[in-house]
Amino acid sequence: MAKTVSMNRIAEIKKKPILLFLTFVCLVVTAILTRSIPILSFIALAPLLAMVDQPNSFRNSNRVIIATFIVALIFYFFVQQKSILNITLYSALVIALFWTFTEIQTARQNVVNKFMLVILLLAIEYLILKFALTPQRIFVADFMEAKPTWTRWNIYTGYLGSSLWILTTNLIFYQSIFKSDKIKKWTLVIAILFVVLPIVYSLYLSNPAINKTDMIMLYTNEGIENLYSRNGELISRTGAWVSVLIVIFTIVKSKTKRNQK
Repeated sequence: MAKTVSMNRIAEIKKKPILLFLTFVCLVVTAILTRSIPILSFIALAPLLAMVDQPNSFRNSNRVIIATFIVALIFYFFVQQKSILNITLYSALVIALFWTFTEIQTARQNVVNKFMLVILLLAIEYLILKFALTPQRIFVADFMEAKPTWTRWNIYTGYLGSSLWILTTNLIFYQSIFKSDKIKKWTLVIAILFVVLPIVYSLYLSNPAINKTDMIMLYTNEGIENLYSRNGELISRTGAWVSVLIVIFTIVKSKTKRNQK
């Protein structure tokens, strides 16, 4: 009985973009409040990914989204004491990317894979890292800032490897909970493993994790020579290059279709 009620609530949330966005904001706010144990960060973005499935989700809910967005920004500023300019810039870029991706999904009849969205988000983070106006940059990886013992493996990926970890896990949770009318049990198990296994591996390692300060120092030419400085932000840099290829491919394919008509 409880399972049926839970399923009905999820189904109701999925049908209404406003509820999806409010769920997203509530989860993100709670994740910020509980950042000492950042478990919620692995599912907080799943409702936002579900909004992409609804063609008019951002267009028809823009007033609620903007109002909730402003409240969330103010809350984040007072809790984290970060630069309001960078918070606004990063959040606006993410919302704009999701809106654009939704439009592409509509035009291409939902054939565009959402992992492309993860790659584009990583590219945005790399651009922010390289070209932000102030040192107080904002990243998805910041959810893990208070738990460096979970991310010791980032000496191989860079600090923003945590962004890929969080985004990919959110994508799998979206597939298991929001993609269809039923919760996909095996996909849910995979999502849980995606959370647990990197943590177990990290706890096994003894080296210190790359932190945000290390990353900023490297990209302001103040870093020291080590494994990380040789690889840099490998994950986000790769995401940026792949994003360029995706954009070129999309433009070429669009022009080819027009010529065929």
